[in-house]
Amino acid sequence: AVNIVTRKPADDKAASVDITLGSFARLDARAALGGALNSATLAGRLVVSSRTADGFGQRPLAGDRSGDEDSQGVRAQLHWAPSAAMD
Repeated sequence: AVNIVTRKPADDKAASVDITLGSFARLDARAALGGALNSATLAGRLVVSSRTADGFGQRPLAGDRSGDEDSQGVRAQLHWAPSAAMD
């Protein structure tokens, strides 16, 4: 089983950017932005990511490269707490 746990939205404003470069045209980029959206009841977090690489070996029967990667993703979260008792 796979269990993925993500960082929950918080009231504090936060932003981050991560970039990784490597061999075979590897480029991984991730940006995250989060914080309170109104007073103290609604917080949000948005993460955008991209991974690309040209691969490291030819696969003649398949007609592509082994390790070739091209993917993008977006994740958005909202946290609503109408009162402290419901957080």
